[in-house]
Amino acid sequence: MAAGVLAPTTARADARIAKRDPPMTAYCRSAALLVLLLCGTAAAAEPVWFVVAETTPEHGDSFLLPLSDPQDIADARTIVAEGNLGGVFSIVGARIAAGGDGFNRDVLREGAPLWSWHVAEFIGFADLAMELCDGWPTFVEQDVEAYIANTEQICFWSYTVVAELDSAPAFAIADGLDGAWYDPATPGQGVFVDVMGAAGQLGLGWFAFDPQAPGNQRWWSAQGSHAGAVATLDLYRTDGGRFGAADPVQTTKVGEAQLTFTDCNHALLEFAFADGDDGAIPLQRVATAAGCVRR
Repeated sequence: MAAGVLAPTTARADARIAKRDPPMTAYCRSAALLVLLLCGTAAAAEPVWFVVAETTPEHGDSFLLPLSDPQDIADARTIVAEGNLGGVFSIVGARIAAGGDGFNRDVLREGAPLWSWHVAEFIGFADLAMELCDGWPTFVEQDVEAYIANTEQICFWSYTVVAELDSAPAFAIADGLDGAWYDPATPGQGVFVDVMGAAGQLGLGWFAFDPQAPGNQRWWSAQGSHAGAVATLDLYRTDGGRFGAADPVQTTKVGEAQLTFTDCNHALLEFAFADGDDGAIPLQRVATAAGCVRR
């Protein structure tokens, strides 16, 4: 198992936490996942992440399941500790969405590659599920859009919760972060991000105002490598040139920057110019996106 995954622990039978659900929810848990859509859960602020994988390896893959409801978390921990003996149904029912969230990945594969889909809503644990939503993570990845068009639910029969992550998975920069970002507190300026995933590079154009001449527009460019959630960049200023003409320009390195993403829609740009001017700008997408990992 990949680093960062806690080994299953042993829990006493008398320490099990039984479901405190209304009768309708109890009925849902013994029915198909289509019926499980009726089962509502309350959301908490910080999710706990679990690894979902096969009980008997065949495909050898996995995905990550975030849970926020305290009872769902308790049930998942019971499954990890006691398996089928814990009195909790084991099939994971969830609604998925296209586009990776930068967190969902296959922790059983070398390098823990990101999936280009993510769990959008946990439906419940079930003992029975319709065949339409059966499958495996790699099968979904082969054509995410087609799978969701057929059924946006997953209920992989041979998969269940096998481990709990000891901390939230690290966000990873991916191509789907491309686009326009800005700070709502400073209108009229922002950055345009271009992730070159295969090359491990990230470039950006920074459109703002000249700190030495207020009111005058100024833009900078930046490029550098990225690892995990952080891109380390060199800042450049381009001078000269004339609109619509091929006049020569001069590009000079004027500082350094670091761009750190916390999720698909939020980032922090920290900069330090060679003349001593430095600072940090909180950024968010101009248009939010549910997923930011593409195939």
